[in-house]
Amino acid sequence: MSSSSSIRSRLFGRLVSVPLTDFPDCGDAVKFYRSSTDEHDGWVFYKCSKHSVTCDVWRWELEYVEHLVATRVLIGDAAIDAIGAAEDRGENLRGRGVNQWKEEA
Repeated sequence: MSSSSSIRSRLFGRLVSVPLTDFPDCGDAVKFYRSSTDEHDGWVFYKCSKHSVTCDVWRWELEYVEHLVATRVLIGDAAIDAIGAAEDRGENLRGRGVNQWKEEA
């Protein structure tokens, strides 16, 4: 796990840190991205560093955060804050008319 690497997002004036770990599916490092496609503009997602080479693993932001909670990488207040930040970002995107929680990328 790469605990020193993290992505930050604002939640009620606080910084929320989401660690970038290794994906359990393939064991490779996770990278953070923000979509710029017309259909998914602004969506945050995480994918394997070897995506499209040897791996096709990726997760939308909330799915990745839920994985970190399920595997106990994020616990307690850090888990609650990260879920809240991901949900808030999704609500903001929906307010702009973008549905972040669609199944397809």
